[in-house]
Amino acid sequence: MANKGNYKGGNHVIKKFTYTQVYLALKQTNGLRTHAAKLLGCDYHLIGHYIKQSKWLRDKLDEIRNNILDVGENHIIKAINDGNLDIIWKYMKLFGADRGYTEKQIIEMNIDVTKLSDEEIDYAVKTGKLPNTNLTPVNSH
Repeated sequence: MANKGNYKGGNHVIKKFTYTQVYLALKQTNGLRTHAAKLLGCDYHLIGHYIKQSKWLRDKLDEIRNNILDVGENHIIKAINDGNLDIIWKYMKLFGADRGYTEKQIIEMNIDVTKLSDEEIDYAVKTGKLPNTNLTPVNSH
């Protein structure tokens, strides 16, 4: 990719590229800015500057990243279909938590508040903590 010339910015010579040139470099490098900068022969920060300045380029970078996510998801689905239990379990914990696939433990406690003094009840109401403990009650839905 040829550049459109150089201009001086501060004490450095900064190469000028079109947004299309930066996009093509990002596309070729799967959105990796450092690799795109090497491909263009410029500094990593200049790529970031172009991205910051152009909504079109930001949208294109999002498109590149979404395509990569699609590839990754396809590999996950293939691994699930192949019976890879490790991947299946990770997927279930991530997307099946509402079905109970989680490592989070929920502990329910029944407390007989009739055995608490008025001071202990006031303390629990004011602080949200049970008296004489470091436990915090959790509201169940």
